[in-house]
Amino acid sequence: MAYGISDEEELKIYRSFMERIAVNHDTMNEGKVIDGVDLIVAWSRSHRCGNGEYSEEYQNDIVLSVIERMEMYYKHDKPL
Repeated sequence: MAYGISDEEELKIYRSFMERIAVNHDTMNEGKVIDGVDLIVAWSRSHRCGNGEYSEEYQNDIVLSVIERMEMYYKHDKPL
């Protein structure tokens, strides 16, 4: 378990998030695809921010906040 959620839940969020990006791509919803790509960039940066200077707990909070935004992206299908 990482970031306060189970591995299974984390994987479910990632899969649903990617599926929503694919649907938005297939329906030519460019704005939503851009929002999804922006979240992917935020996810990547959340793992690298702080250059190891943040506590593990604080770093996990940053990553979890992006994962929660990914979950909102596919559940609510609204720009973030």
